[in-house]
Amino acid sequence: AGGALAVASFLITSDLHPAWQCRPGSGCEWMDINGNRILVNPASATSVRILRELANKYAPDGESFLAVPVLPGAYALLERKAPVWEIYALFPRPESFELREIERLKEADPKFVLLLDAAVDGREELRFRNIHPITYKYIEENFDLMRSPYPKYFVYVRRR
Repeated sequence: AGGALAVASFLITSDLHPAWQCRPGSGCEWMDINGNRILVNPASATSVRILRELANKYAPDGESFLAVPVLPGAYALLERKAPVWEIYALFPRPESFELREIERLKEADPKFVLLLDAAVDGREELRFRNIHPITYKYIEENFDLMRSPYPKYFVYVRRR
């Protein structure tokens, strides 16, 4: 019974194993991530390139940036401090929380915002603009929306 369970577990979970996901011909590529050579799936490699490109263009001297709602690894990747407390913005917050986050943003003075326009779990009401309307309004009023070659990402640059 134990052997059958082990075989069944292997068969069920093998598709999720990184070695299988990045088998030859899968499109994975080797990337240098903060001094470590890592095999990365195509979607993650694209995200890494986008972040690096934006940082090099708009915040090349280590300035702050904001990545929302589901890009918490962006700060570690670029070795920068998050300008806000909530780095994984998936749920609505009270107005008082959003106002405190906006004060943190003002203090950090991010040079750009990378907003992934995603309906979390396919639910329109969980888009960032719907669950953080005050913060979204602040971004729209203080940053210019740039043309982006990446359809899922909105790129805003600090208005001067």
